[in-house]
Amino acid sequence: MGTFQMKSYEAGDLIFQQDSVGNGMYGIIFGDVEVMIDGKVKAKLGVNDYFGEMALIGFEKRNATVRVLTPLSAFFLSKQAFDEIKEEL
Repeated sequence: MGTFQMKSYEAGDLIFQQDSVGNGMYGIIFGDVEVMIDGKVKAKLGVNDYFGEMALIGFEKRNATVRVLTPLSAFFLSKQAFDEIKEEL
């Protein structure tokens, strides 16, 4: 089972949009993102921060939009992989 996937993004990319279906979480290895709710910037995240974790515990829709500010490398943990890990515990 490949638990984590590596993802790369360029400045300006949208990782996900508010109200889209959540399918996993991200952890930032390098780079920066901004978190927007209803079009307003609410937070900036960088190295060692994470986002999207609510998708792992059952929230189906994203509560924010996440846009890349600088070239970004992040790990991605899908809901499916998370559920498989829980089953093994």
